[in-house]
Formats: sequence, C-alpha cells, structure tokens
Amino acid sequence: MISPKASSICAGFALLTIGISATLPLQPAAAADPAQPVMGDQHRALLKENCLSCHNETKKKGGIRLDDLPFAVNNGQAAERWQQVLDQMNSGDMPPEDEKQPEKSAKANFLDDLAHVMVAARRTLQTSRARSPCAG
Repeated sequence: MISPKASSICAGFALLTIGISATLPLQPAAAADPAQPVMGDQHRALLKENCLSCHNETKKKGGIRLDDLPFAVNNGQAAERWQQVLDQMNSGDMPPEDEKQPEKSAKANFLDDLAHVMVAARRTLQTSRARSPCAG
C-alpha cells in the first residue's frame, strides 16, 4: 500500500509531467542527450548574474532558493524546481523588470535548453516511475 504522502508526491509529479508535455514542442533535443537530463554548465553564469542575488541561502525571495539547484534533473524535486524556473522566465516575471536582465539571446538559449532538458527528464523519470511503487 502506498502512503498518503507518497501518493500525493506521485500525483503531483504526474501533473508536472503532463504540464511539461502540453507546453513543449514534440521535437527531439538537438544538443541534449535524452538519456541525460542535465542543464549545461554554460548556463551557470546566467543564473549567477540574474537570479542568485535574490534566490540564495540567505534571501530566498519568494521562498525560492536557486544556489543549490542541481544541474542534473534526475528526480522529481529537481524537476519541479527547474519547472518553476522555466515557468517564471517564460512568463517574463523573472527576473523582475527593475533587476538586471539577461541578454535576449542568452535567455532564449537558456530557455530552449531547459525546455529540452525537461522533456528528457520527463521521459527518464517516467521510465523510473514505472519501476517504482507509485506505478502500482
């Protein structure tokens, strides 16, 4: 029997993966290996320059901390956190208008890579989920 907490986590992850599937194009990632859902190191600078002054161990603005965000999206928690980054940056809510903005091309590359990583993560996590107690 699945505990209520595990059931809730499984349900939340299912909604996350459905949301990702519905919002991303159905094309393969050109630069990312679908078996390895990892954000490229080239994006660390964008996060450092545009996000970490407000979303760090000390400030945690909006309850969000990004300084400890793993670049490997290999579990549901990492996927949820990266999905928040994707959603906030896609909507234009982050970074806020009165803060330093990334160059348009850097932001576009970041979001494109992150979208592809999230598709790969969804596939990888769905496969591992099929082998987990939540799949029952």
